Amino acid sequence: MTGRRPAPVIEQVMKLPFSTGQCDFGPEVQFRPGECVVRYDYTGEDLKISWVTVRFRAAIGTRFTPDPFVAADVLEAYSRVCIHRSSPWLTTLRAHPNHHQLRSELRHYLMYFDHKGGLEVIAESVHLAT
Repeated sequence: MTGRRPAPVIEQVMKLPFSTGQCDFGPEVQFRPGECVVRYDYTGEDLKISWVTVRFRAAIGTRFTPDPFVAADVLEAYSRVCIHRSSPWLTTLRAHPNHHQLRSELRHYLMYFDHKGGLEVIAESVHLAT
């Protein structure tokens, strides 16, 4: 035995600046092929509602799962954006006869919103919008 730990299946890409568990009005998801924009609200120190915006570039798909049905791997994405290293969703897409049309840079991103649900996005990259 080498003592090496197996590579994590879920890996953090970014920690979000405010908890996704405290949003009251979000998340709001806007998808059009090529881009997915996710917004969620938080209450600032001044007690005003503000929004965090996360953009996924070259997005080809999204899915939202209501909280009671969220899988354990998605729960790991609480207040952060993670990637699924062994994504069954990407595996299915890459097994499709038209798989040659998929970009190799695609990743399976995860976000979890407490008491709301889990958001999954297939995209090339993600960043916080300013």
